[in-house]
Amino acid sequence: MSKGYQLWVTDGTAIGTKILTINPNGNAIDTSQNNNAYWFFTQDHLFLSASDGVHGYELWKSDGTAAGTVMVQDLNPGNASSSPGFGGVASGNTLVFSATDNAASTNLYRVDAAVTELPILLGTFTAQLKGNDVLLNWNTLQETNTAYFNIQRSADGASFTTIGSVKAAGNSAIPLNYSYDDVSATSLGANKLYYRLQVGDKDGHVNYSKMAPVSMGAINAPAFIITPNPSASVIALQCANINGKVNIQITNMEGRVLQNFVQIAVAGQRIPLAIKKMASGIYIVTLNYHGIVLQQRFIKQ
Repeated sequence: MSKGYQLWVTDGTAIGTKILTINPNGNAIDTSQNNNAYWFFTQDHLFLSASDGVHGYELWKSDGTAAGTVMVQDLNPGNASSSPGFGGVASGNTLVFSATDNAASTNLYRVDAAVTELPILLGTFTAQLKGNDVLLNWNTLQETNTAYFNIQRSADGASFTTIGSVKAAGNSAIPLNYSYDDVSATSLGANKLYYRLQVGDKDGHVNYSKMAPVSMGAINAPAFIITPNPSASVIALQCANINGKVNIQITNMEGRVLQNFVQIAVAGQRIPLAIKKMASGIYIVTLNYHGIVLQQRFIKQ
């Protein structure tokens, strides 16, 4: 038997997804309204407009448990509805909302409780490969005092670099959509990239989203070859799918570093390296490109 639109709670797993039945005989949530203005999140509770089937749509709150999901007050007694609307207004320990009383008059009300607004409530955050770019999409369900979103990228899921920023709305009680295009991300040559959001507010606090991984495939993997090999005086590194700063290091077979420098690489072009003064033997060239480490050996004649 269908239970209609009810309140649900989840920890992101199937076993942790449970229904909190408010109205056992029908809809607890009014689907005819723009419900984005009919709920408000705090650190401890969700305040919402709901009906238990006996009363109309009144002010309820929930802490995510059945025992903690209760009607705060029947503002329009009986089966009439006060239809509380929040609009995201909170001040100190007071949550302000609008509601309609039994005289059909809509006024402002307040709840004096431990009300602490969540600075931001993130919805979805996704990363999707589009051609050579990675398109990032996310939305917020609620914002308070937010300033910006820094987009951060990683090749290993551990070390992140900020690659761009998007200005936040600041304050909103309705869902908002954002996007960012990581142009030519495939040129990095990684098989997989990881993205996350660094969310900053106007008070200087920062939080982070969950990571959004995206598989890039191996067709654009970075690579380089050494020519000529062997060589007596000069070798050249010819790079493929590498554009930008690279760290180049030459070591002997014992691991001693002989050369270490940063170079701007351009795919298809050669990077010459002087090796005339080096003793004859076998050496290793290590190239580090955005955390991707490549190695090739060469013989000095």
